[in-house]
Amino acid sequence: MARSRYQFIPGEAPHFVTATVVQWMPLFSSPGLARILLDSLQFLQDHGRITLYAYVLLENHVHLVAAGSNLSK
Repeated sequence: MARSRYQFIPGEAPHFVTATVVQWMPLFSSPGLARILLDSLQFLQDHGRITLYAYVLLENHVHLVAAGSNLSK
C-alpha cells in the first residue's frame, strides 16, 4: 500500500527513506540477500544516482538518509 500523503520535495535535499519487506519477513538476515542490497546501493552511488549519507540495514527493513535528483524513482 502506497503512502500518498508523503511526497518528495524537488531538488537534491537529503531524505529519510524506509523500505520494508512484504509481511516483515527477515530476508536480510541472509548474508547473500543483504549483499545484493548493499551492492545495489554501491552501484547507485558509483554512477552518481544517489548520495548516501547513512543507512541502517535490519533483518526486515532498511533506513536510508539519501539525496538524489530523481530519488522517488
